[in-house]
Parts: sequence; structure tokens; C-alpha cells
Amino acid sequence: AEGYPSRLVAKQKRSLMAQVQQAVYSFQAPGIGQAVSELFASDKPLPVTKHSKRGNREIDLRPLLVELISCSDDNATILARAGSAANLRPDLFLEALSKATGYPQSQALAARIIRERLVLNSET
Repeated sequence: AEGYPSRLVAKQKRSLMAQVQQAVYSFQAPGIGQAVSELFASDKPLPVTKHSKRGNREIDLRPLLVELISCSDDNATILARAGSAANLRPDLFLEALSKATGYPQSQALAARIIRERLVLNSET
């Protein structure tokens, strides 16, 4: 599609999601940049409850966060682990952001989330 850069990927035995290693996400909401910057400045665990078909379990999102790419007042762009082996769910990231920094949960839930890019094994 016009405006979205893409490239052909050689056919492999592994599924495409198994080849995905990381993703770039942008979050847009009033004042979110300061909260995300504060979150990345800390090394404290980021516990959240993950709900799935197999039940609820507590997970730490900290190991899934790779890099803060950029942030401004109302925007933050991050690089996070993604794919079938380890995957950051943006909704859980926003939940952890609210708990860890005091960022208003109502604003976190209303944030615009854009997955800008997927990074494959061959690109890392």
C-alpha cells in the first residue's frame, strides 16, 4: 500500500510470527511522553496480570522493553520484544505505565497505539 514501506521475505520453514523479534510502537496521549521517559529511566520490575484462556498470571514487562526511541509531551515511541517467543502487549504496557508512574489510567486507556514496524530475525 502507498505510504507503507515493505519488502519481500524469503520463504522459510518457520512461520512469519516466529521470525518476528521486535516491534516499534508509538503511543499518543496528553502528557504520555514524560511518563514513558520516567518508566524507561527506572529499572524496577513492571508487574501486570496477564489474562489468557489458561487463566491469569503475573508477568514482568521490564524484560520486554528494549529501547525508548523518542518522546515528546504527547508522544512516545518504543522498541519492544515481539513475536511468538516473547511479546509485549501494548494494552498491558499502558496498564503498567499507569501503575508505575501515576499516569492517569483514563488517559492511558484512551491512548492511540500505532505499531510502526516489525523487526524480523534477519534484521537484528
